[in-house]
Amino acid sequence: MTEETKAAGAGKSARRAPTKKEKTAAAERSAKPLETENPTSKAETGREITPEERWKMIGEAAYYLAEKRGFSGGHPAEDWRMAEAEIDAMLAKKRS
Repeated sequence: MTEETKAAGAGKSARRAPTKKEKTAAAERSAKPLETENPTSKAETGREITPEERWKMIGEAAYYLAEKRGFSGGHPAEDWRMAEAEIDAMLAKKRS
């Protein structure tokens, strides 16, 4: 390999195209409804939700809020606050 060839490829990263299986998995993830829309959510099982589960639920809901607007505009902290309020309201409703 010449020095010229090495220099030409130095800034490039080897990136492969996603496989059909990876594309299918990504499509399934993006089609997943928000936790608040899932009638079989953990909150409905009658057991207490741990802080870690609550945190994960909020993170997932915030992701789907950002996805819903096409990941443009908005702010991650605002998505988190909105998701937190939504999840906390859902959990409070399930407790009562």
